Amino acid sequence: MIIIGSIVFGVAYLIGALPTGYWLAWYGFGVDITKHGSGNIGATNIGRILGKQAFFLVFCIDAGKALGTLALIQSLCNDQILLYGTSAVLLIGNACSPFLGWRGGKGVATSFGIIAFFLPWIMTMSAMFIWIVLLVIFQQAFFASLISFFLLFNVSLYNNLYHNMVNQSTLLGYILLWLVIRHRSNIVFFFKRRWRLGSNKK
Repeated sequence: MIIIGSIVFGVAYLIGALPTGYWLAWYGFGVDITKHGSGNIGATNIGRILGKQAFFLVFCIDAGKALGTLALIQSLCNDQILLYGTSAVLLIGNACSPFLGWRGGKGVATSFGIIAFFLPWIMTMSAMFIWIVLLVIFQQAFFASLISFFLLFNVSLYNNLYHNMVNQSTLLGYILLWLVIRHRSNIVFFFKRRWRLGSNKK
């Protein structure tokens, strides 16, 4: 089992590490996305620089990589611990890609692919809807992502109380913590900006 797990995690890491946004921008548009906007290779920065179609393409591919990898592993070896471990490895690969000098994305699309696999579709679609609404209102993708996953985490805690879904809560807690860590610079900048605006009003 250790050997199988090592192989699965190795393959999952490489799949997660494939820099979809960077390759799309470079080979499709001749743009080094790391030198534009926030410099991030994720769907949000891609959309900001290359447009909505590029955003949806990168988002769907990154989410699809995670969803497809987990579905394949389940079909070959339906082991829950292995599946949860693979989810963590996919996020690590996305953030630390050897194809980009150990840099990478922030994991939002990958996270949505993971929850699409584990959670009922109604919960996934609800999270997507909330994400879109918050993005439209606040114009802050990181804020929309964190709130969406925070709400999902709380729903999972409720389910855990009544349906003993401990692994689901643990996974969503890990994803939420991961997104907070990956977006820490955005969070600091957001609150600093709000503080400045508040100070200026005084």
